[in-house]
Amino acid sequence: METPQQNLKAYFDKVLDIQQQQENQPLSEAELKSIALNLGITEADWQAIQKAFEDYRTRALGYLQHQNWQDAIPELEQALTLRPADVSALFGMAQAWYFKWQISQQQNDARMAEQYAKKSLQIQPNHPNALRLVSQLKNPHQKAQNNRDPHFFPQKNPTTSSQKPNKLVPMLLVLLLVTGVAGFLLIQVRNPASTSKFDKTEPETSAEAPLSSASSSIDEGENAIPVLVQAGELHNKVRFEVESAILKPYDKSYTFELKADLIPDGIEIDKLNARIELIDAAGKVIASKNEEFIKDYMPIIRNGDIHPVYFSIFKQNTTVPVLREASIRFTLSAHENAPARYEASPEIPHTWAFEKPANFDLKIRERISSYENIRYAQGKTRHELVLEIENTGNTSFKGLNLLVTWRDAQGKILAEKEDLVSFASMPKLKRGQTRLAWYFETLPVPRAQIKNYEVSVIEVE
Repeated sequence: METPQQNLKAYFDKVLDIQQQQENQPLSEAELKSIALNLGITEADWQAIQKAFEDYRTRALGYLQHQNWQDAIPELEQALTLRPADVSALFGMAQAWYFKWQISQQQNDARMAEQYAKKSLQIQPNHPNALRLVSQLKNPHQKAQNNRDPHFFPQKNPTTSSQKPNKLVPMLLVLLLVTGVAGFLLIQVRNPASTSKFDKTEPETSAEAPLSSASSSIDEGENAIPVLVQAGELHNKVRFEVESAILKPYDKSYTFELKADLIPDGIEIDKLNARIELIDAAGKVIASKNEEFIKDYMPIIRNGDIHPVYFSIFKQNTTVPVLREASIRFTLSAHENAPARYEASPEIPHTWAFEKPANFDLKIRERISSYENIRYAQGKTRHELVLEIENTGNTSFKGLNLLVTWRDAQGKILAEKEDLVSFASMPKLKRGQTRLAWYFETLPVPRAQIKNYEVSVIEVE
């Protein structure tokens, strides 16, 4: 009998296979639901998939309101995995890459923006903003006068008169500069000359703060918010180390952002849900949200694993509150006691696509490597790969991008997958810490034709 998890994996296999075969004709929502139901996914599971999609898209579009392409892109990637034909998500991705291009001036960023805008047009041929963005990219000399075009970057409360000043513009300019600087710091290693920037990297001289129990260790700052983990079933079985919890005020809106490391203590976790509540100075709950910190289709998080958590609440058309604290309670879990010890994972080689900068180093170990034939795609193979990425350098990784390449016996590339193991929205991968990287790749050949996979570091910050 198929389990719900197997049904979900079969669903994603089928969707990925069809999308690869008809790249220029994305599946509609009705087609996706039909595939899901035919594969044994229940209506409740389907609704959960849609809820996850809405959450990813909502966060991404909230980021785009503030020209934050760095956080919008990974959210939109997740959204498009669940609903690849959604026009708003596709055009949101075009916007995000356009933002990035405005900062980097890298042609690859412009190509990505154009690619996603054209995908939007495949579904909605008369999409005015996508048409305008493609035309804009064909006329880069017009960039300077149009890079604030509200059609590309809409605001929730546009002014009704062109003579009326827009109060958001100074704030957005500051945000653009901040995200732009962060974008340049994440070095594009395909340009080896840029690696000289790492020559000035200073090592972290102070010891990393030890992991504590369910409490917070929050970055200093006037917008930092205390975080309290409420007592419950997992109160003494999970350590929750908060790196930062910050309230970011905007004009008539705000975002609460939380970064933390979640560490099982004596248990293994297959699924973990939490409820986050924002509490104002009067003790009133003014915003709340449920979040899946660990999803049941992810690798099991073992005793001692460090699982990064990022969470945000975005509220618009409201007064920015004065928060007393953020409260977290674990509401649902699937876990069991951990064994006394684990067999050590074998270390695997990796390469750097550029000269390794001073103070940065890592080890990669293979926890799981499992190949299996895909039942619904004859002649293709699925590779589930779980890697342990240990920071063995003497500085934290604020950004770390890996490239996994699969090859056949003749050395031909079968597939490539980039993976942001650490990026702006996530807690830093601190020295001495280990983080999991998980891959679930469909390879276009039978298992016998797959020789190996290779891992390389392609970006660091």
